[in-house]
Amino acid sequence: MPADLTKFDPIRAEIAKYKEENASLVFNYEDPQGNKEARSHIYKLRQTKAKINDVHKTTKAEALAACQEIDSEKRLLMGAVEEMIDVHAKPIKAIEDRIEQERLAKIAAEQEAKELEEKRKADEMAAREVEVARREAEVKAQEDETARIKAEITANRQAKQIAEEVARKAEARRVKAEEDARKAEYMQKELNAERVEREKRIALDAADRARQEAAAEAERQHRAQRRKELQQREEALAECRRALDALSPTARQQIEAQARQQLRQDNPALAAHPDTTAYEIVILDYIANILDNASD
Repeated sequence: MPADLTKFDPIRAEIAKYKEENASLVFNYEDPQGNKEARSHIYKLRQTKAKINDVHKTTKAEALAACQEIDSEKRLLMGAVEEMIDVHAKPIKAIEDRIEQERLAKIAAEQEAKELEEKRKADEMAAREVEVARREAEVKAQEDETARIKAEITANRQAKQIAEEVARKAEARRVKAEEDARKAEYMQKELNAERVEREKRIALDAADRARQEAAAEAERQHRAQRRKELQQREEALAECRRALDALSPTARQQIEAQARQQLRQDNPALAAHPDTTAYEIVILDYIANILDNASD
């Protein structure tokens, strides 16, 4: 006995109506309102599936012998409904997939931009560090050269004073030696010629040795004084640097400005040439004096 499928007639009529309606419906899936209407239409079609399931269960319970035919009809009808659903669900799914891909692409682009920006900042930081190191090296080289020149000037001044003092003493010894020689020559009249000559030679030798010893002593004192002055100069410069480094940037700038102002007052001509070595040496002296006065 064939299955009684008349129970599905109302649903068939409803599906036929939906098919005709579905074929004529056009939704703007991109528009929020159109998207909402499409989803509402799909929901209505899904409700039809629920009705089909209800009729299917009832009919199957009443006619187990006709299950095969009923299931076949169910699949046929389900397929028709699924086809109608796919017509509208696929575009919606495509939009959702596209939106998700765009979201992921945006996140990836933002991450890449962030990494590029971090790399750019790191490169700029490294370049600034290299430039700072280069400038510090230049400043130190200038400071060392200035210290060397000033120490050399001071040492030369000290050496000149020592040399003049040694020369004065040597001249005094020479005068005394000549006086002794004259005395020996005077005594020659009373003494025999050989003895007077010997004493004269002794006196001249003594004068020569005195001059040599005076010159050697002057050289030793000059070298010792130069070493002492260089050491004192290095210690003074190191102390000056440490004192400046210990100050705040503002205090250091104030001291440097004060030193430049004093130089402009004391020596306007030199102050007009800040790129010269003499200018740098004198500025260092002024800074050292300012620091010494401040410590007092």
